[in-house]
Amino acid sequence: MAIFNPSHFLLTNCFIQGNSADYGAGLYVEGHAPKGFSFDTDKLSDILRKFASDKHFTGIILKKVHFHLKHTRMINNCTFVENTAASGGAVFAWNTSLTFKLSHFQNNTAPSTICGGGAVQLFFSPTNIVECTFDGNKAVMGGGIVVFGDSLLIYSSLFINNQAINTPASAGGAIYAHSGGAGNTTLQISNCSFDTNTARGDGGAIFSEMHTVAEEVTFQENVASFGGAVNGNDSNFSNCTFLSNRATLAGGAVAFLGGSRTNFVSTIFKKNTAEAGGAICTAYNGTLICSLCIFQHNTAGSR
Repeated sequence: MAIFNPSHFLLTNCFIQGNSADYGAGLYVEGHAPKGFSFDTDKLSDILRKFASDKHFTGIILKKVHFHLKHTRMINNCTFVENTAASGGAVFAWNTSLTFKLSHFQNNTAPSTICGGGAVQLFFSPTNIVECTFDGNKAVMGGGIVVFGDSLLIYSSLFINNQAINTPASAGGAIYAHSGGAGNTTLQISNCSFDTNTARGDGGAIFSEMHTVAEEVTFQENVASFGGAVNGNDSNFSNCTFLSNRATLAGGAVAFLGGSRTNFVSTIFKKNTAEAGGAICTAYNGTLICSLCIFQHNTAGSR
């Protein structure tokens, strides 16, 4: 299904299974671009290639698209199962805005080594995800979701058994978030659970180069090389719980990019493990502030 330049659309009570495509096997949504702007699949492939091969990619090839959130574009109570695409296994969105509500994404894949978003890929598309489940989705980057160039808000949702696979640079078992060089982008997560997600590289649950805000979020039994649950940039966590996450190298619960500023308030770290920094690892001039936090039974190796 492909939808171009929609003012309004509602996809509700649908079951979408076993489809395949290059972009968004279940649903492809492309919004209206400003005058003189065209969708260039070759250029998009170049972007994907670069940000997949360089996990610290900070460049931007296409100028950020600006628009107003005045239209309704909603996917409600839908199920996406076993869809496959190079980018956005189930859903691909470009230059639009979306809301997902009460929807379920299971066993969708984006197997290409140059793309990501096992279930959902969002490019320049501010999105709300409310009361959704992402289960068993796989991709090189962002086993569940890739968001690039705009903000993402997630509320009361579950991410379980999602995987970032195939290469040592794979990141974000559940979510991969990248600002794309655009300012004022935020990954905001509230009242969610991330359980048993894995990344071969960074961020078993989340890899984020955006400003990240998490409130009342539970991270349990996620696994990665760096940042068993989270590998991120400037972040604020409040009333969160990190339980039994594991990093094979550093940051059993969380690891942070160089120079980042991170705040933890009323957050629990329990039974997390890593070779270095059983609970937290931060380095390279980063700032870490912990207030009213609890650290119990975390384990680090010899470093």
